[in-house]
Amino acid sequence: MTMRIACLGVLLSLCSSVPILAESLSEALSITGYVRHELAIRSSTPHEVTKAKTVVWLAGKYAVSPYLRLRLATRAFYDAVYDLTDTFPSHVARAQETEVSLQQALLELSSGPLDARLGLQHIVWGEAVGTFIADVVNPKDFREFVLPEFRDIRRPIWALNMTYALSEGLVLEGVWTPHLRFHKLPRPGAEFAFAPTPLPAGVEVVLTPTHIPTMTLAHSQGGVRLSWLTDGWDLALFYFDAFDYFPTPFTRSTRRPTTGQPVITVAPRHTRLHILGATLSKALEPVVLRSEIVTTFDKFLRTSHQRHSDQVVRQHVVNAMIGLDYTLLNTVLTGIQVLQYFVPGASAQVRDEQQRRGSVHTAFSIRLEAGLWDHTLVPQVLFIMNTDRGDYRLSSRLLYHATSALTVTLGTDIFSGPQHTLYGQFAQRDRVYTEVSYQF
Repeated sequence: MTMRIACLGVLLSLCSSVPILAESLSEALSITGYVRHELAIRSSTPHEVTKAKTVVWLAGKYAVSPYLRLRLATRAFYDAVYDLTDTFPSHVARAQETEVSLQQALLELSSGPLDARLGLQHIVWGEAVGTFIADVVNPKDFREFVLPEFRDIRRPIWALNMTYALSEGLVLEGVWTPHLRFHKLPRPGAEFAFAPTPLPAGVEVVLTPTHIPTMTLAHSQGGVRLSWLTDGWDLALFYFDAFDYFPTPFTRSTRRPTTGQPVITVAPRHTRLHILGATLSKALEPVVLRSEIVTTFDKFLRTSHQRHSDQVVRQHVVNAMIGLDYTLLNTVLTGIQVLQYFVPGASAQVRDEQQRRGSVHTAFSIRLEAGLWDHTLVPQVLFIMNTDRGDYRLSSRLLYHATSALTVTLGTDIFSGPQHTLYGQFAQRDRVYTEVSYQF
């Protein structure tokens, strides 16, 4: 009898503590997410529906203690355009129709000057608009070119990211990852498939599968970043050692021994890069100054020079950006950027006009955004042009925040320029689109 009374007392005690535990759990756990439907129609001829995608994002954060947090996020999408139309080939549908992916699985630890983040994560070192310069750590998903939000383009990696405050305003960051993940590129025949490399007509071409490095300790990637905040100046220097997230097309020309017919063999593989960069930002009323510069060492570029049997040459590449942000008439957020790309050396060795050596290629961008009627309507415009090649992108959209949770977007993307330029290759891929997003 005594034992039964004791057990009943323990049970009643546990039951009475359930509301307290539930309240404690609700305070420590937060769950957010969104559901978004995207519909796109090609405005160039032929006019076709090119996207009917539903995206679901779910993220959770749990505070184990004031010093330890867990984060988890997942994303799933289904694009009905591949079931409702026959616009795209089956191999494109297999690659882009459905996907369920883990976007974040992270353990965060804070202890005094030390912060550590272990797990699947995004690590952002650069914030240029419309392009990636100092944003070198995470590979990207280019299946829709660079049209989605950059947070949706970055591919997360499993990594250890540690920061240590050396002194006030001076922070040292270290990143290490054994995870080998590369850019995800659109398949041939996709709406935003990149233009193929021109090859001689009438020649047999053999394309071998892309060689993927094995995931070993010797192949792991990593880098360091030192940032300094002083008198409003935000400065950072970084070094990152990694594989090129784009495969290099090593190409050899031979002849068949029996017939003498020419054969071109293309064997893509990922090569090792060494990346050195710096970023800067400063509020200089009434403008904000931003700048990034990155030098990529040992980058392989395509060449037609006879002494390079693989038709690639190892070079150093410099990318730089300087930008100003300004609020025009106290209403219109205006961002202007000038970007430059430079490959030192004699121009004769590089085949690709976009990567011609010995000259500086310049681009500029302008971004406009306004909040009307207490930010219920938000028009946005982004224009980017490569001045020496004459190709450009013009993207505009109007966001209507119907409620704090519901947003409706109407937008357009227009491309123009010579066929083998960055934006000109999509000159027949202009589109109008709409999005409906509900956040919770």
